[in-house]
Amino acid sequence: MQNADFNTLTKGRTLAKVAASLSGNNFTVPTLYNLSVDKWLSNSRLVYSEILEVFCASDNLVIRSSASDEDSSLSAKAGEYDSVLGVCVRDREALTAAITTVIQSYESKGVGSAGQEILIQQMVTDVDCSGVIFTHELNTGAPYFVINYDDLSGSTDSVTSGLNEYSNRTLYIHRNSFEKIKSRRFKTLISAVSEIEEILSCDFLDIEFAIDRQFSPHLLQVRQIT
Repeated sequence: MQNADFNTLTKGRTLAKVAASLSGNNFTVPTLYNLSVDKWLSNSRLVYSEILEVFCASDNLVIRSSASDEDSSLSAKAGEYDSVLGVCVRDREALTAAITTVIQSYESKGVGSAGQEILIQQMVTDVDCSGVIFTHELNTGAPYFVINYDDLSGSTDSVTSGLNEYSNRTLYIHRNSFEKIKSRRFKTLISAVSEIEEILSCDFLDIEFAIDRQFSPHLLQVRQIT
């Protein structure tokens, strides 16, 4: 997978492609379904049956934006569009309402819904730590892993939303000091991030992650630092 894919793939398509290249020893990507808005609007019954087949009886889905202008090598629109957490796949009314919320956020923000996608994903539970890691310092490009994390609330979106009192922890790790990391949690994370860098042939990345209480890292999003 080459850097140019950030300009041609949506958030969900990037995740799916990365998932296919992972070794299985580091990050895992929670089960996902890339929903075509056009297909949903033309035949929601068929799409709902496909979603049911993918997620079976899940009570914890997240309905996430995956717009065409959200992640590229030139710009990022983190938090621009709506997402809905904790949706039960068997509750068709709630699922439909969540999908509608994301579609309406596309339309209200000017991108429109035609040709767009929505990412439906299994939520990570039993969360020990979650947040965002930048593989270089944002302002200067200095060679540091910069980890903004929350290891208290158990939420997967407290850092990205910025709405939690525990969302402001930051750790800097020099890229040449990996061997000195003593924390199992962050040693596991940096190892997983290094594999993503190799897969994408890019070491300027913005990665959203969650680590469960078994110290397994989950990849929630990856985009290029703009």
